[in-house]
Amino acid sequence: MNSILGIEAALRLMERVVTLMNSMADLATSSSSSRSYATGEVVFGDQGIGTVYGMLQCTLDLTGPQCKSCLGDITRKIVKLFSNISDQAQIGGRIIGVRCNLRFEKKLFFEETNDTIKIDMPNNGLSTVLKIIIFGVPLLVLLVIGLLLRPYIAKKVRESLLQRDLVILKKEVVSKSDSRFLLFSYLKIRSATDNFSQENKIGEGDFGHVYKGRLPHDQDIAVKRLSLNSVQGFREFMNEIKLIASLQHKNLVRLLGCCIKSKERILVYEYMPNGSLEEFIFGPGAKRSWPMECRHIIEGIAEGLLYIHDYAHECIVHKDMKPSNILLDHEMNPKISDFGIARICLSNVTESNTTTAIGTMGYIAPEYCFQNVYSTRSDVFSFGIIVLEIISGKRAVGSYQLSGRSYLLRKYAWQLWREQRCDEFVDHSLGEEYLEVDVMRYIHVALLCVQDSAEDRPSMRDVTTMLSNGNRRLLLPAQPGSYHMNIVTDAEKDL
Repeated sequence: MNSILGIEAALRLMERVVTLMNSMADLATSSSSSRSYATGEVVFGDQGIGTVYGMLQCTLDLTGPQCKSCLGDITRKIVKLFSNISDQAQIGGRIIGVRCNLRFEKKLFFEETNDTIKIDMPNNGLSTVLKIIIFGVPLLVLLVIGLLLRPYIAKKVRESLLQRDLVILKKEVVSKSDSRFLLFSYLKIRSATDNFSQENKIGEGDFGHVYKGRLPHDQDIAVKRLSLNSVQGFREFMNEIKLIASLQHKNLVRLLGCCIKSKERILVYEYMPNGSLEEFIFGPGAKRSWPMECRHIIEGIAEGLLYIHDYAHECIVHKDMKPSNILLDHEMNPKISDFGIARICLSNVTESNTTTAIGTMGYIAPEYCFQNVYSTRSDVFSFGIIVLEIISGKRAVGSYQLSGRSYLLRKYAWQLWREQRCDEFVDHSLGEEYLEVDVMRYIHVALLCVQDSAEDRPSMRDVTTMLSNGNRRLLLPAQPGSYHMNIVTDAEKDL
């Protein structure tokens, strides 16, 4: 390495030494320092000089300003006295004044402390430009290439995730279910629904829209298309498929298959021409028959819940039983649907915990709403509320007046039942085609189902027995407690 310094290099060197000395003078004369001296080092990034070490000090009788003035005087002499250095080996010097002095050398001549000032001097302009060219240009090229390839990479990632999802689906669902469960192509579903046209849209829920479709062999289907930003992610999508793909019962909506493409998540069900129980109860101009429809629907819902609780391959808790999740076929048979948040209840566990209660207010059991604990008896509570809605034509979360007081539906029903005024509770649209003793028994069973404590509620096995055996003696239901919930009016519910 050439150790000869040119005139300009020597001047730049001394200017940097002056910079170091000025920084050390500031430290030595600061109000927090009482030593009147400082040490420091400056690292040079060019010319192979390396590090230059410096030290300065004043006599202890000088004040801070006096010391700084003295050091300033001798520091200004550095360039004049030492700018004629022509060899790196000669770098170094001392200026000794009467009241202050300074020294700089290439060799370390003092003991470094935490107070030693360290300065990194930049390379000269030419070296900086070269570094920008050498390192910056390739990075810029890589950035441009990355931006150009980003759509392609994102597509490949989506395709990879899609293939992973399909593998999971085939392994965990299709291979374990019967041959009637199908993987539909996206083109087939799009064609069946006329490209998801508004004319074919028959409903919407928390997780997306439902469309009516028709397959090539004239089979009507219901297509549940999850919205792209749906809170129901792949886990809930797979959960619904795994839970009901292998279930076969006359009171459960049959899942025909599914479709996965890119971000699309689609479930294909058998089509229910008579819509939902929600529409049946609360639809405009609804006129209902007790023996042919209402009683038949209540008993069918009970049979469906009994099946998933006791007879399915694993005990299943639906967790979101409500009229909009019960569909009606062409013969008005009720079929339970929407198992997106349903959970398996282990055989040796009667209750399970969840971090957050998910469901619909008014149908959620108290222990699930306030303690995040659910069991099969949580579904029993929801069933009881649905029965009260079917009989009364009133919503669970409405506010109803009786003797100058306001009640929620279950307490309103209990008060009228206790006073044997059930005829006031029955919806007038049922007409005169029902036996009061029959309806009163169904209200009685519903009130047992909506007891505050899960332990006080019957199982669905007991419920089906009580509904079918009019001679069985029933326990008296306790008065429902009062717990706070937001009251939603019919107008608000339709928003």
